[in-house]
Amino acid sequence: MKSILKENFPHFTFKSQILERTDPKTNKKKIYRDVIRYDDKITDYTIVAKITMPTGADMRFFLSDQDCGAISALEFFTQKDSVASFY
Repeated sequence: MKSILKENFPHFTFKSQILERTDPKTNKKKIYRDVIRYDDKITDYTIVAKITMPTGADMRFFLSDQDCGAISALEFFTQKDSVASFY
């Protein structure tokens, strides 16, 4: 999975609880860090990515360090009104 992401999305790098994006035009880096606090609040970033396979079919990825981010993305993308607003 990591090699697929590096090949298709080279402007992202991943480390434990850190997502880094380098803007392809400006080369500026933005770092997103997961935050888990003692008051049960969690900030978790999720990448939603789409890759077109050689067969022409689309494959979508929901990538997150924590399960809560992937679950939230999956819930969002399985509701028709959310998907419509996204596109």
